[in-house]
Amino acid sequence: MSSVVICRKRAAGYNVLFAFPRHDKPTCTSALKILHSLMFQVLLDNEALRPIMHEAYTSNYRQITSSLEFTAKLFANLVKEAGPVFIIIDGVDEMSEPERRLLLKTLTGQLQACEDLKLLISSRGERDIALALGNDVPSVRVDHKNITDIEACIEKQTDDWLPELRSYGADDSMCSEAKQLLKSISSKAKGV
Repeated sequence: MSSVVICRKRAAGYNVLFAFPRHDKPTCTSALKILHSLMFQVLLDNEALRPIMHEAYTSNYRQITSSLEFTAKLFANLVKEAGPVFIIIDGVDEMSEPERRLLLKTLTGQLQACEDLKLLISSRGERDIALALGNDVPSVRVDHKNITDIEACIEKQTDDWLPELRSYGADDSMCSEAKQLLKSISSKAKGV
């Protein structure tokens, strides 16, 4: 689902930054490493911000590589200059509890520091995550009574994808078979 949001927001011309933490890559899923990834993504899309990063890097290399607080302030400065930015973090529950607590605290702090920032966090329902986000962040459950929404999403994505499949030479029979196979995903999704 997050990939759909990313593609649609990017197609609409928005700055979209994202991270997909993985439990099997703990060295890549620290709060600092994820913030580094988001920073580089905003720099890729906004060349005018690169001198700000270059200056910070040359004068504060050690802090950028080791200080979450310093990096968060630098990231906030970059985001303020970038215009409207959407951050999508899918799978926060894949991180260790201390790291996800740091990441969520940092990102919710960014919401307060950056007026044009929107944040989408997806995760299994974990108590510590709910506590870290607090009552000010709206929560949407996607694991209960949503089979029709999942079916509609799969059908829409399939319908969008079939013309591309046809352009590669798929005939009606192949497209029909693909549609049937994709339709079965909703029953296996278990509400997620």
